[in-house]
Amino acid sequence: MNKFIIYLFLSCVIINFISCREKRQESTDHRQDIKYKPDSLAENLIADTIIYDVIIKNPYPDDEWTEKCLGYLKRDKFVDQLFDAVYNKQATVYDFFTGEKMSPRDLRKVEKNEDFEREKVGKVQFAETWYFDAANLTMEKRILYIVLGYEFKGDSTEVIGYKPVFRINFN
Repeated sequence: MNKFIIYLFLSCVIINFISCREKRQESTDHRQDIKYKPDSLAENLIADTIIYDVIIKNPYPDDEWTEKCLGYLKRDKFVDQLFDAVYNKQATVYDFFTGEKMSPRDLRKVEKNEDFEREKVGKVQFAETWYFDAANLTMEKRILYIVLGYEFKGDSTEVIGYKPVFRINFN
């Protein structure tokens, strides 16, 4: 009877180990692709990974406040430079949903998609690490990756959301 219990216990442990390992592989935690560097700022770490969106194209041109906030942004230049970096093989991009690497050829397919235009890129999602030095009242933010999003419009001309174009890791 004791052997049966031991075999049952070992079987459960092995099954549990295998199922946990499979779940880890299916994870879309993009942090696994990022090379963390040992850091002298570790004691000041306040956010290991924080993710937030920034609108970079005003979906409502009558919104004067957003227009003013974006007044100094060179959005077209920024978007073009990111695409150029991929096409010149200076940067690697990843599919937002699968985490799979995208080739320049894959990105060209995205650009040929009828609902995509660079002009529609209106959102950037940042993933960052934040450090705060309370003694000196300074803060440092390091970008881990960004995701570009382009406007998705419904039946009307109103923006109802954003679709991810790609994710690009920063070192």
